[in-house]
Amino acid sequence: MWLIYGLLSAAMAALVGIFGKIGLQSVDANTATAVRAVIMALFLLGVVFFQGSMDRDNPNPVDMTGYFPTVLRLLRY
Repeated sequence: MWLIYGLLSAAMAALVGIFGKIGLQSVDANTATAVRAVIMALFLLGVVFFQGSMDRDNPNPVDMTGYFPTVLRLLRY
């Protein structure tokens, strides 16, 4: 099954590059990057839900409490 996901990932990465060069030529570079990021995030969410990896009882399995003080310290500089 991992081989299928790997091939899909490679195909999507190739399509992002192709569409980035062809379809977004007249768009600002920052806007084009944002559009590509949104498309990749939507694809990622689709894969996660397709796999059933999202636990319904615990939708946020990552404990983010340790990250917030670090981000605040970095923002201070």
